[in-house]
Amino acid sequence: MKKTIYYLMILTVASCFVFSGCKSDDEAAGQVVAVTVLEAKYVNNIMQIQKADGTQLKDNETLQLTPFFMPRNADNTSVAYSNKHPEILDISASGLITPKTYGIDTITIRASNGVSVSYPITIADHFVKATAINVTAEGANMAIKIDRTFDLGACVTLAPADTWDKTVTYKSSNDNIATVTPAGIVTGVAEGNAVITITTADGSNISRDCNVTVQGIVIRKEDYDRTAWTVFTTTDTGYGYTIDGTTGLPEHMFDDNQGTWLALTKPGKSYNEVPLQDPDFIPSFTVDMKAVQPFDYIRWQHRNSNNIGFRVWGVNIYGSADGTNFTLIEADVEIPGNKDVNELNNDFYVIDITPATGYQYVKIELAYWNAKLMTGWATPTAGTTAGSNMSIAEFGIGQTVIE
Repeated sequence: MKKTIYYLMILTVASCFVFSGCKSDDEAAGQVVAVTVLEAKYVNNIMQIQKADGTQLKDNETLQLTPFFMPRNADNTSVAYSNKHPEILDISASGLITPKTYGIDTITIRASNGVSVSYPITIADHFVKATAINVTAEGANMAIKIDRTFDLGACVTLAPADTWDKTVTYKSSNDNIATVTPAGIVTGVAEGNAVITITTADGSNISRDCNVTVQGIVIRKEDYDRTAWTVFTTTDTGYGYTIDGTTGLPEHMFDDNQGTWLALTKPGKSYNEVPLQDPDFIPSFTVDMKAVQPFDYIRWQHRNSNNIGFRVWGVNIYGSADGTNFTLIEADVEIPGNKDVNELNNDFYVIDITPATGYQYVKIELAYWNAKLMTGWATPTAGTTAGSNMSIAEFGIGQTVIE
């Protein structure tokens, strides 16, 4: 019946285009010969009522029907609407459909002269349930370090897009390897493999597993290249010396040779060309790294022929962006290798300091001790010599890298 009426309407229009002026008795009398609604659409070879976008009406929406008559100039175009299952929907006298629940109903459109047509309508549950959990490739196979996190929640979407409840839960197969928060933040606990299971909360009971591999943290010290670095000292406090003791460059601290060094004259002492220094003077050297670099440790090596009297006991470390204005980074940093009075060693000490950023210039202020001024990290022991200078064979700066 439904298809017959639809074809009749098309056939009638076509016939009248071919035979202009042709009219049936009913048309001549202005009678309705066919009625439909513009919201009736073919879906899977069945004429049914749907929304303008071709989707089913949901139970939390309304739809206004628009009647259409043949002939278009019919005299009486009033219609009446009815439905087979009033428990599923209400339809007003003007054709406004108001769903009560989800299901399938049949709506009849009847013209005043009794011509009618009926169409099925499906009312869909607006609580659309998920049909799939989509996870990005990165989220489906996570690789994180111990104590690092990964936002799995940001990698998860549900299909279809209009799923009414997009809440999901997360569960780890092994909290000793990886934990996960209700928001999907995965944290590596120990090396190994675990599975994070994602489950929908809308009643669809769909789950999806994601693999997580937790890797151990690699900590390494990364020294900066010292090739272009330069060193500044006051002209009367420090000189670089070569292996035979002749005057060289302060940059001997960067030549990877423990037999060359930078010598800084102690307060109250004189050393080779350096005259007697003021007892209150604090010697220092400043390194220009030629670029702003973050750092959190220094490397230090004593001169290989130093006894304890010529070694640096401790330093204060400053940083500067312009080489003029310095900020204290850390005070009283102990330099190892001063336990044995006359120990000779070849150790290259790595000394962790307060992390620093934004500095191109690093100033090392030396703590010291001598017969007049007992400062530094130890009291002179019997038989030791205060020495006239403090020697630094190698000095470096670097950043701890955690991977």
